[in-house]
Amino acid sequence: MADYISPVFSTGEEVDEALTAGLQSKAALVELIDGGAKNRLPITSVDSLKQLNIYGTWENNVYTHSRGVVFTVNEDMSITVNGTASGANAAFILSMRGGFSIEEGEWVLSGCPVGGSDTTYNITIAGTASDTGTTDSFTSCSKVLVRIYVINGTSISNAVFRPMVCSKAVWDISQAYQPYRPSYQELYERILALEGSGTASLSMASPQSIEESLDTAETPEERSDM
Repeated sequence: MADYISPVFSTGEEVDEALTAGLQSKAALVELIDGGAKNRLPITSVDSLKQLNIYGTWENNVYTHSRGVVFTVNEDMSITVNGTASGANAAFILSMRGGFSIEEGEWVLSGCPVGGSDTTYNITIAGTASDTGTTDSFTSCSKVLVRIYVINGTSISNAVFRPMVCSKAVWDISQAYQPYRPSYQELYERILALEGSGTASLSMASPQSIEESLDTAETPEERSDM
């Protein structure tokens, strides 16, 4: 090892500095990935999930399936599951209306707690992939259902599912769960759609025009005189 390092680094201190720089670069990359649009599975709100999961009852963010399993949606859109599936499988739908689609690529499905299986509990992308606690890989899908399954007869206690679909390249760098966040492109398209419908009055303004608007704005005292 020393023979390999010596032509590149003169001292052990240089080796330490290089290793530190490498670790810092890795940490910065992980932070960038985990802070962006990492999760491509668009679970956006409890309200949207309520429209999909109708074979039971809702109380705030808690869904009790008719098969006896309780699904609690947490603030980070993970789902805590308790109960025993009775009479048939209990399912919690995760894909929005129209199904889940993703373009050709190398994708990883993750988020099922360790210990799942095809006969107990899992996260499944219909006809495509099934995570039983060890992740699963796939290349694409179009308009398919994504569900958490608790198989008939299975008892489950405080198991937290963290459904995520991300690229393999991203997964190889960081396996940390992140909730869905829209990409910059999606946000841009939403703004254009709002402007086109006339419901958005904010357009791209130059810093100079913003500054001029602030300079000419009424003071609180002036507004109170009106």
